[in-house]
Formats: sequence, structure tokens, C-alpha cells
Amino acid sequence: MSEIGSGTVRSWSWSQGKWIAGRIFAGSIGSVYATAWNSDGTLILTFGKDGAFELYDVATGRRLITSLGDPQSVDSTPRAVAIVEVEGFIYAHIVDDRAADSPGYVVEVPIRIDRLRELLCVIHRAPACSGVS
Repeated sequence: MSEIGSGTVRSWSWSQGKWIAGRIFAGSIGSVYATAWNSDGTLILTFGKDGAFELYDVATGRRLITSLGDPQSVDSTPRAVAIVEVEGFIYAHIVDDRAADSPGYVVEVPIRIDRLRELLCVIHRAPACSGVS
């Protein structure tokens, strides 16, 4: 659950007929406008303005990925997000405040080590990957 205008997200759980406050995820993207949990509840994805997003490990509260948006390339504010996991990636479909007939956009986030290694070492050829197989 996030409060519009806040840079934090708080998890809640329903137990014995009442809501129990959980971990607070403090972000660095400014106001959070949309959130989504993966299917097993281990990751949370938060979206801010201008395409910025962050991915968190729910168990530890650790921020795994921060992607700052580009105010020049995205002219929208997220209203809702739905995610699906496929072969080591989370695909997030973001519905935004553009025209009602706009389908929104999709963000692809690698969430498995093999997918991250492929992205960093094969596609981007990061210097830290030399000698890594």
C-alpha cells in the first residue's frame, strides 16, 4: 500500500480479522504512484512519475533495482500496474494517465541471476564480467 505523494510503501497482512502493519520500503524515486507484488509475494515493484521504478526483496526490504525515469521520454503518471513472471523476467504492464484509449507501456525486469548475468555480461559487456562465465 502506498500513499500518493509519499516516497514510501508499507506492506500489510490480514491476520485473525485485522490488518497487521509490515515492512516499510523507503524509495528514492520520489512519490510512488503504483505498486505490484509478484505471484509468490517475494518481490514488490513500485513506480513513480516519468517511468521511474524500483524492485524490492520483501523478506529483507533490500532495494534490488532502481531505474530512474527520463522526464523527456515519458509524459505520464502511472495509475495501476499488473505484473507477470516469465522465464526469469517480470513484465510490468503500466496503465497511465494518458488518453483513455492508450494501452500504457510494458517494463521488462530481470529477476533471476542467469538473466541478470546475461544482461550485464553479454548485452552490456560490463568490465566486471571479464573472466566470468
